[in-house]
Amino acid sequence: MASTTEPPSPSPQGADDIKPIVAEQPRSTGNRWTDFKLAARRISLKDDLKHIGEVPCARSSLLMGIGAGAGIGVVRGFNSKPFVAANWAMGTFLLVSVGAWNVCRSSIQREREQVRVVVEQMAQRKMRRADQDGKVDGDQAGKS
Repeated sequence: MASTTEPPSPSPQGADDIKPIVAEQPRSTGNRWTDFKLAARRISLKDDLKHIGEVPCARSSLLMGIGAGAGIGVVRGFNSKPFVAANWAMGTFLLVSVGAWNVCRSSIQREREQVRVVVEQMAQRKMRRADQDGKVDGDQAGKS
């Protein structure tokens, strides 16, 4: 129930259709084992894998890792036993996936920081422009 002192915030058209990717996070209980058990209960492999494409950077980093792992596995398979080639393929997959994930996440973070700076600068510009307009209007009013 909404409070009577605050008007409901207007939502853009179609905003009701948007579902959050991450559910509300429960608070920590302060006990490491209890928190671990609660976190383990929230894992649903079927649902988590169904929505993996919605996680930022997951799709691209996994595809890069799969491609690199398959390539290295095939190349190593020419010169070594299949078990050794599989180890190289899996290691390459993990290394490339984690590396691509980190690069992608850092670029998103950098972009968000740039957007934050631009938004702050726009607000400062508007304030300066409003101050200048007020001074100009005040000067003209005093002359008439």
